[in-house]
Amino acid sequence: MTLSDVLTEAPLVLWLFVFVTVYGIAIINKRKDAYNRFHFIIGFMLEIVMSSLTIFLKVLQTKIDGTSLPSICNWMVVYYEDSMDPLLQMRAAATSVSQLFYLAFVTSCLWQLCWRSSLKSTKVSLLLVHVFLHQSRLEIIPLFLVFGALESLLSRSGPLKNSEFLLTAIILCIQNLSFFGIGNTNSIATIDLSNAYNGLSSYKISLSRCVQQAISKQQVKP
Repeated sequence: MTLSDVLTEAPLVLWLFVFVTVYGIAIINKRKDAYNRFHFIIGFMLEIVMSSLTIFLKVLQTKIDGTSLPSICNWMVVYYEDSMDPLLQMRAAATSVSQLFYLAFVTSCLWQLCWRSSLKSTKVSLLLVHVFLHQSRLEIIPLFLVFGALESLLSRSGPLKNSEFLLTAIILCIQNLSFFGIGNTNSIATIDLSNAYNGLSSYKISLSRCVQQAISKQQVKP
């Protein structure tokens, strides 16, 4: 039994971990950036908005897929269940939610630039975690807690404290190993693209095929 099976068989536990992870990232990010009260409040609000939109998107996607939701999430989709075509309405809402998320993400980046002469790579990486959470499958989201804890432990250890390259390499190895723990494979043909088009109401098949072909060639390159 994979980690994915364990989490999907206990939806309430899964969603509790998802809530803790998504909102916990926003809290941790702003703790590292609390040097100005006004800047902190606005930045924190933007990150909470991104976290809330991510949660709402995952609720919509779960309902669209026909998977049952725990009682703590059902209230978010009550409005759509009373419509003429709930599935169509939720799909349209999911697209709008993702578009709002990326608008909030860009706004958050611009807000950082307004208060600093440049946007440091560390801050960009913290904000990008929200994007990764938004694009990840529901059962993968709790793994960000594991990665965060491991990164914190590794960064505080003596030999690795001054070696960002080695720390990054170890984290990448852990992430790739955990990919198999979720129950996936490394086959190009089985790459999960279910979240690849969040925020898009339509796309060109020809352009999508070209992009996928380029990715495939890059992955098989020796």
